Amino acid sequence: RISDEIYHKLECEAYKKFSKEIKFEEFVIPRMIARLITRLNIDGGQPEHDLCINVPKSIDRRTWYDLLGHRDEIICSDRHLNVWLKTIKQIELLFKDKFNNIDLLEIFGKILINRFRVGFIENLFNGRLAIGWAIYLTTSRFNHSCQPDLLQCSYDINMRLKFSDSNKIIPQTTLEFDKLTVSYRHQNDFRLKSPLTYVPNRIQRRTFVSFFFFNCHCIYCNDDLCNRYDESATNHLCYKCGNPLILQLYSQKPNLSIINCISKNNSCQTEQIIDYVNISIIDYTEQSIDIYEEKLSNIQQILHENSILLLQEREKLFFVYQKLIND
Repeated sequence: RISDEIYHKLECEAYKKFSKEIKFEEFVIPRMIARLITRLNIDGGQPEHDLCINVPKSIDRRTWYDLLGHRDEIICSDRHLNVWLKTIKQIELLFKDKFNNIDLLEIFGKILINRFRVGFIENLFNGRLAIGWAIYLTTSRFNHSCQPDLLQCSYDINMRLKFSDSNKIIPQTTLEFDKLTVSYRHQNDFRLKSPLTYVPNRIQRRTFVSFFFFNCHCIYCNDDLCNRYDESATNHLCYKCGNPLILQLYSQKPNLSIINCISKNNSCQTEQIIDYVNISIIDYTEQSIDIYEEKLSNIQQILHENSILLLQEREKLFFVYQKLIND
Protein backbone atom coordinates (compact mmCIF):
# COMPACT_ATOMS: atom_id res chain seq x y z
CA ARG A 1 0.00 0.00 0.00
CA ILE A 2 2.84 2.37 0.89
CA SER A 3 4.58 1.62 -2.40
CA ASP A 4 1.40 2.45 -4.31
CA GLU A 5 1.16 5.86 -2.64
CA ILE A 6 4.80 6.67 -3.38
CA TYR A 7 4.47 5.56 -6.98
CA HIS A 8 1.21 7.44 -7.57
CA LYS A 9 2.82 10.61 -6.29
CA LEU A 10 5.73 10.12 -8.70
CA GLU A 11 3.44 9.37 -11.64
CA CYS A 12 1.00 12.18 -10.91
CA GLU A 13 3.82 14.72 -11.00
CA ALA A 14 4.65 13.53 -14.51
CA TYR A 15 1.00 13.52 -15.58
CA LYS A 16 0.42 17.11 -14.52
CA LYS A 17 3.19 18.32 -16.80
CA PHE A 18 2.26 16.33 -19.89
CA SER A 19 -1.42 15.36 -19.55
CA LYS A 20 -2.39 17.10 -22.80
CA GLU A 21 0.51 15.73 -24.84
CA ILE A 22 0.64 12.09 -23.80
CA LYS A 23 -1.61 9.09 -24.35
CA PHE A 24 -0.71 7.22 -21.18
CA GLU A 25 -1.95 3.88 -22.53
CA GLU A 26 1.08 4.05 -24.87
CA PHE A 27 3.46 4.42 -21.90
CA VAL A 28 2.80 1.04 -20.27
CA ILE A 29 6.40 -0.19 -20.06
CA PRO A 30 7.87 3.12 -18.76
CA ARG A 31 5.18 3.21 -16.10
CA MET A 32 5.91 -0.40 -15.13
CA ILE A 33 9.61 0.44 -14.86
CA ALA A 34 8.87 3.40 -12.58
CA ARG A 35 6.54 1.33 -10.39
CA LEU A 36 9.09 -1.47 -10.16
CA ILE A 37 11.88 0.89 -9.12
CA THR A 38 9.59 2.18 -6.38
CA ARG A 39 8.91 -1.37 -5.20
CA LEU A 40 12.59 -2.34 -5.26
CA ASN A 41 13.39 0.58 -2.96
CA ILE A 42 10.88 -0.79 -0.45
CA ASP A 43 11.05 -4.60 -0.53
CA GLY A 44 14.34 -5.19 -2.36
CA GLY A 45 12.73 -7.41 -4.98
CA GLN A 46 11.34 -9.82 -2.38
CA PRO A 47 7.63 -8.96 -2.00
CA GLU A 48 5.87 -10.11 1.13
CA HIS A 49 2.92 -11.59 -0.76
CA ASP A 50 3.04 -13.86 -3.80
CA LEU A 51 0.49 -12.98 -6.49
CA CYS A 52 0.21 -16.69 -7.38
CA ILE A 53 -2.39 -17.40 -4.74
CA ASN A 54 -2.31 -21.21 -4.61
CA VAL A 55 1.44 -21.81 -4.24
CA PRO A 56 2.26 -23.89 -1.12
CA LYS A 57 4.18 -22.04 1.59
CA SER A 58 6.77 -24.82 1.55
CA ILE A 59 7.97 -23.74 -1.92
CA ASP A 60 11.04 -21.48 -1.97
CA ARG A 61 10.14 -17.96 -3.04
CA ARG A 62 11.67 -16.44 -6.14
CA THR A 63 13.01 -12.88 -6.11
CA TRP A 64 13.19 -10.19 -8.78
CA TYR A 65 16.94 -10.75 -9.06
CA ASP A 66 16.43 -14.36 -10.17
CA LEU A 67 14.93 -13.17 -13.47
CA LEU A 68 17.05 -12.87 -16.62
CA GLY A 69 17.26 -9.46 -18.28
CA HIS A 70 18.63 -10.65 -21.65
CA ARG A 71 20.35 -7.28 -22.05
CA ASP A 72 22.95 -8.61 -24.52
CA GLU A 73 20.28 -10.21 -26.72
CA ILE A 74 18.02 -7.14 -26.62
CA ILE A 75 20.59 -4.77 -28.11
CA CYS A 76 21.23 -7.28 -30.92
CA SER A 77 17.54 -7.71 -31.75
CA ASP A 78 16.01 -5.06 -34.00
CA ARG A 79 12.55 -5.82 -32.63
CA HIS A 80 13.50 -5.41 -28.98
CA LEU A 81 15.98 -2.62 -29.57
CA ASN A 82 13.32 -0.46 -31.23
CA VAL A 83 11.01 -0.95 -28.25
CA TRP A 84 13.87 -0.11 -25.88
CA LEU A 85 14.79 3.10 -27.74
CA LYS A 86 11.16 4.18 -27.69
CA THR A 87 10.87 3.30 -24.00
CA ILE A 88 13.96 5.22 -22.91
CA LYS A 89 12.69 8.35 -24.69
CA GLN A 90 9.35 8.01 -22.92
CA ILE A 91 11.08 7.59 -19.55
CA GLU A 92 13.15 10.72 -20.14
CA LEU A 93 10.01 12.61 -21.13
CA LEU A 94 8.03 11.54 -18.06
CA PHE A 95 10.66 11.34 -15.34
CA LYS A 96 13.59 13.43 -16.64
CA ASP A 97 16.82 12.40 -14.86
CA LYS A 98 15.27 10.71 -11.81
CA PHE A 99 16.59 7.28 -12.83
CA ASN A 100 20.02 8.20 -14.22
CA ASN A 101 21.84 5.99 -11.70
CA ILE A 102 19.73 2.90 -12.43
CA ASP A 103 20.38 0.21 -15.06
CA LEU A 104 17.10 0.72 -16.90
CA LEU A 105 17.98 -1.72 -19.71
CA GLU A 106 18.23 -4.58 -17.22
CA ILE A 107 14.83 -3.73 -15.76
CA PHE A 108 13.33 -3.24 -19.24
CA GLY A 109 14.49 -6.69 -20.36
CA LYS A 110 13.08 -8.44 -17.31
CA ILE A 111 9.72 -6.71 -17.70
CA LEU A 112 9.46 -7.28 -21.45
CA ILE A 113 10.16 -11.02 -21.24
CA ASN A 114 8.45 -11.85 -17.95
CA ARG A 115 5.28 -9.72 -17.86
CA PHE A 116 1.84 -11.32 -17.80
CA ARG A 117 -1.56 -9.91 -18.59
CA VAL A 118 -3.84 -9.10 -15.68
CA GLY A 119 -7.54 -9.82 -16.09
CA PHE A 120 -10.73 -9.92 -14.10
CA ILE A 121 -14.07 -11.72 -14.34
CA GLU A 122 -16.36 -9.40 -16.25
CA ASN A 123 -19.69 -11.23 -16.31
CA LEU A 124 -21.56 -14.42 -15.50
CA PHE A 125 -20.14 -16.12 -18.58
CA ASN A 126 -16.61 -15.87 -17.10
CA GLY A 127 -15.46 -13.63 -19.90
CA ARG A 128 -12.13 -12.05 -18.91
CA LEU A 129 -10.84 -8.69 -20.00
CA ALA A 130 -7.19 -7.57 -19.90
CA ILE A 131 -6.76 -4.54 -17.67
CA GLY A 132 -2.98 -4.31 -17.34
CA TRP A 133 0.29 -6.16 -16.81
CA ALA A 134 2.10 -7.65 -13.82
CA ILE A 135 5.25 -9.57 -12.97
CA TYR A 136 4.48 -12.94 -11.38
CA LEU A 137 7.76 -14.14 -9.95
CA THR A 138 6.59 -17.68 -9.28
CA THR A 139 5.17 -18.24 -12.76
CA SER A 140 8.33 -16.88 -14.37
CA ARG A 141 10.37 -19.73 -12.90
CA PHE A 142 8.78 -22.46 -15.04
CA ASN A 143 10.28 -23.92 -18.20
CA HIS A 144 8.36 -24.22 -21.46
CA SER A 145 6.53 -27.22 -22.86
CA CYS A 146 4.27 -27.41 -25.90
CA GLN A 147 2.06 -29.67 -23.78
CA PRO A 148 2.43 -27.94 -20.39
CA ASP A 149 1.57 -29.23 -16.93
CA LEU A 150 0.10 -25.92 -15.83
CA LEU A 151 -2.45 -23.47 -17.19
CA GLN A 152 -2.23 -19.87 -16.00
CA CYS A 153 -5.51 -18.26 -14.97
CA SER A 154 -5.56 -14.70 -13.69
CA TYR A 155 -8.33 -13.26 -11.57
CA ASP A 156 -8.08 -9.58 -10.70
CA ILE A 157 -4.39 -9.02 -9.86
CA ASN A 158 -3.90 -12.59 -8.65
CA MET A 159 -2.89 -15.58 -10.74
CA ARG A 160 -3.94 -19.14 -10.06
CA LEU A 161 -1.94 -22.10 -11.32
CA LYS A 162 -4.16 -24.86 -12.65
CA PHE A 163 -3.12 -28.34 -13.75
CA SER A 164 -4.14 -29.38 -17.25
CA ASP A 165 -4.67 -32.82 -15.68
CA SER A 166 -7.37 -32.37 -13.04
CA ASN A 167 -6.12 -35.45 -11.16
CA LYS A 168 -2.80 -33.82 -10.28
CA ILE A 169 -2.06 -31.59 -7.31
CA ILE A 170 0.65 -28.98 -6.84
CA PRO A 171 3.82 -30.52 -5.33
CA GLN A 172 4.86 -29.53 -1.83
CA THR A 173 8.62 -29.57 -2.46
CA THR A 174 10.64 -27.03 -4.43
CA LEU A 175 12.48 -29.79 -6.33
CA GLU A 176 9.25 -31.24 -7.75
CA PHE A 177 7.62 -27.82 -8.15
CA ASP A 178 10.45 -26.61 -10.40
CA LYS A 179 9.88 -29.54 -12.77
CA LEU A 180 6.45 -28.21 -13.76
CA THR A 181 6.05 -26.51 -17.14
CA VAL A 182 3.95 -23.80 -18.77
CA SER A 183 3.54 -22.72 -22.39
CA TYR A 184 5.50 -19.64 -23.41
CA ARG A 185 3.21 -19.28 -26.39
CA HIS A 186 0.33 -18.38 -24.10
CA GLN A 187 2.40 -16.72 -21.43
CA ASN A 188 0.26 -13.60 -21.70
CA ASP A 189 -3.06 -15.27 -22.43
CA PHE A 190 -5.19 -15.89 -19.36
CA ARG A 191 -8.29 -16.95 -21.31
CA LEU A 192 -7.36 -20.53 -22.13
CA LYS A 193 -8.63 -23.25 -19.84
CA SER A 194 -7.60 -26.34 -21.79
CA PRO A 195 -4.17 -27.61 -22.94
CA LEU A 196 -5.60 -28.59 -26.33
CA THR A 197 -4.77 -25.23 -27.88
CA TYR A 198 -1.18 -25.25 -26.63
CA VAL A 199 0.12 -26.67 -29.86
CA PRO A 200 3.51 -26.16 -31.53
CA ASN A 201 4.00 -24.77 -35.00
CA ARG A 202 6.84 -23.26 -36.98
CA ILE A 203 5.60 -19.70 -36.52
CA GLN A 204 5.49 -20.26 -32.78
CA ARG A 205 9.05 -21.56 -32.71
CA ARG A 206 10.28 -18.53 -34.64
CA THR A 207 8.47 -16.34 -32.11
CA PHE A 208 10.27 -18.13 -29.28
CA VAL A 209 13.62 -17.31 -30.83
CA SER A 210 12.83 -13.71 -31.80
CA PHE A 211 11.00 -12.67 -28.63
CA PHE A 212 11.96 -14.98 -25.76
CA PHE A 213 15.45 -15.83 -27.12
CA PHE A 214 14.50 -19.46 -26.67
CA ASN A 215 14.49 -22.31 -29.20
CA CYS A 216 12.13 -25.14 -28.38
CA HIS A 217 13.56 -28.66 -28.66
CA CYS A 218 10.68 -30.58 -27.12
CA ILE A 219 9.47 -33.80 -28.74
CA TYR A 220 6.65 -31.90 -30.44
CA CYS A 221 9.00 -29.42 -32.11
CA ASN A 222 12.16 -31.46 -32.64
CA ASP A 223 11.05 -33.35 -35.74
CA ASP A 224 10.09 -30.56 -38.11
CA LEU A 225 8.76 -32.98 -40.71
CA CYS A 226 6.31 -34.60 -38.30
CA ASN A 227 5.46 -31.17 -36.95
CA ARG A 228 4.43 -29.98 -40.39
CA TYR A 229 2.13 -32.97 -40.74
CA ASP A 230 0.48 -32.21 -37.41
CA GLU A 231 0.30 -28.55 -38.26
CA SER A 232 -1.34 -28.46 -41.67
CA ALA A 233 -2.47 -31.95 -42.65
CA THR A 234 -5.40 -32.00 -45.06
CA ASN A 235 -8.13 -34.61 -45.36
CA HIS A 236 -6.67 -35.74 -48.72
CA LEU A 237 -4.31 -38.73 -48.80
CA CYS A 238 -1.27 -39.25 -51.00
CA TYR A 239 -2.04 -42.07 -53.43
CA LYS A 240 1.58 -43.32 -53.21
CA CYS A 241 2.44 -43.31 -49.49
CA GLY A 242 -1.01 -42.99 -47.92
CA ASN A 243 -0.03 -40.05 -45.69
CA PRO A 244 -2.19 -36.91 -45.50
CA LEU A 245 -1.28 -34.27 -48.06
CA ILE A 246 -0.01 -31.01 -46.58
CA LEU A 247 -1.28 -27.46 -47.01
CA GLN A 248 1.57 -24.98 -47.51
CA LEU A 249 1.99 -21.33 -48.43
CA TYR A 250 2.54 -20.55 -52.11
CA SER A 251 5.32 -17.97 -52.35
CA GLN A 252 4.46 -16.84 -55.89
CA LYS A 253 0.82 -16.01 -55.10
CA PRO A 254 0.18 -15.12 -51.44
CA ASN A 255 -3.59 -15.52 -51.82
CA LEU A 256 -3.17 -19.19 -52.77
CA SER A 257 -1.94 -22.24 -50.89
CA ILE A 258 -0.56 -25.41 -52.38
CA ILE A 259 -1.17 -29.03 -51.48
CA ASN A 260 1.65 -31.54 -51.78
CA CYS A 261 3.21 -34.51 -50.02
CA ILE A 262 6.26 -34.16 -47.78
CA SER A 263 6.55 -37.84 -46.94
CA LYS A 264 9.95 -39.39 -46.30
CA ASN A 265 8.92 -42.15 -48.68
CA ASN A 266 11.36 -42.08 -51.60
CA SER A 267 8.57 -42.83 -54.04
CA CYS A 268 7.01 -39.40 -53.45
CA GLN A 269 8.14 -36.30 -55.30
CA THR A 270 7.91 -33.73 -52.52
CA GLU A 271 8.47 -30.80 -54.86
CA GLN A 272 5.45 -31.70 -57.01
CA ILE A 273 2.39 -29.49 -56.48
CA ILE A 274 -0.73 -31.63 -56.43
CA ASP A 275 -3.35 -28.89 -56.12
CA TYR A 276 -3.92 -25.18 -55.49
CA VAL A 277 -6.51 -23.90 -53.01
CA ASN A 278 -7.69 -20.49 -51.91
CA ILE A 279 -8.07 -20.71 -48.14
CA SER A 280 -9.31 -17.75 -46.12
CA ILE A 281 -8.45 -17.75 -42.42
CA ILE A 282 -10.21 -15.85 -39.65
CA ASP A 283 -8.46 -12.50 -39.23
CA TYR A 284 -10.90 -10.53 -37.02
CA THR A 285 -11.54 -7.85 -39.66
CA GLU A 286 -15.12 -8.84 -40.53
CA GLN A 287 -18.08 -7.74 -38.44
CA SER A 288 -20.51 -10.57 -39.09
CA ILE A 289 -20.30 -13.80 -37.09
CA ASP A 290 -21.80 -15.57 -40.12
CA ILE A 291 -18.66 -14.75 -42.13
CA TYR A 292 -16.46 -16.28 -39.44
CA GLU A 293 -18.63 -19.39 -39.39
CA GLU A 294 -18.49 -19.67 -43.18
CA LYS A 295 -14.70 -19.37 -43.18
CA LEU A 296 -14.37 -22.09 -40.57
CA SER A 297 -16.75 -24.32 -42.52
CA ASN A 298 -14.65 -23.91 -45.69
CA ILE A 299 -11.42 -24.64 -43.82
CA GLN A 300 -12.93 -27.77 -42.26
CA GLN A 301 -13.59 -29.14 -45.74
CA ILE A 302 -9.86 -28.98 -46.52
CA LEU A 303 -7.93 -29.61 -43.31
CA HIS A 304 -7.71 -32.84 -41.35
CA GLU A 305 -9.88 -32.84 -38.22
CA ASN A 306 -6.76 -33.09 -36.03
CA SER A 307 -4.84 -30.40 -37.91
CA ILE A 308 -3.29 -27.79 -35.64
CA LEU A 309 -4.25 -25.03 -38.07
CA LEU A 310 -7.87 -26.13 -37.81
CA LEU A 311 -7.67 -26.17 -34.00
CA GLN A 312 -6.32 -22.63 -34.08
CA GLU A 313 -9.13 -21.42 -36.34
CA ARG A 314 -11.68 -22.96 -33.98
CA GLU A 315 -9.93 -21.20 -31.12
CA LYS A 316 -10.25 -17.87 -32.97
CA LEU A 317 -13.97 -18.39 -33.46
CA PHE A 318 -14.34 -19.20 -29.77
CA PHE A 319 -12.74 -15.86 -28.87
CA VAL A 320 -14.99 -14.05 -31.36
CA TYR A 321 -18.04 -15.46 -29.58
CA GLN A 322 -16.48 -14.60 -26.22
CA LYS A 323 -15.98 -11.01 -27.35
CA LEU A 324 -19.63 -10.82 -28.43
CA ILE A 325 -20.69 -11.99 -24.98
CA ASN A 326 -18.44 -9.43 -23.29
CA ASP A 327 -19.69 -6.61 -25.51
